[in-house]
Amino acid sequence: MSHIVETPIIPPPTILTGEIRLYAGEQPPELPWIICDGTPISRIVYQRLFGIIGTRYGTGDDVTTFNLPDFRGRQPIGVDTLQIRVNHATQRDLSGGKTTHTLTVEQLPAHKH
Repeated sequence: MSHIVETPIIPPPTILTGEIRLYAGEQPPELPWIICDGTPISRIVYQRLFGIIGTRYGTGDDVTTFNLPDFRGRQPIGVDTLQIRVNHATQRDLSGGKTTHTLTVEQLPAHKH
């Protein structure tokens, strides 16, 4: 007995080349997804992706490969050119921050116990 029910009303998902999604699995996802871990990959095999991101995240071997973005230990943040939501998030490809941060009393919202 199958537990799969076809629902033709729901369109198939659209996957954009260069799209980044969060993934919580222990094993790598199935193709066409690739983990953003800075790995150098083929410019030929992944020519559509190379056409979009180029060498922005690393040149690979400068000839046949380019690097994926590396989100290990990082959080993606969108660009906010007007700095309405995120201060200093005015440019792409910036990195920074600290692995840990100790909160001070001044950083905590007012609360009662």
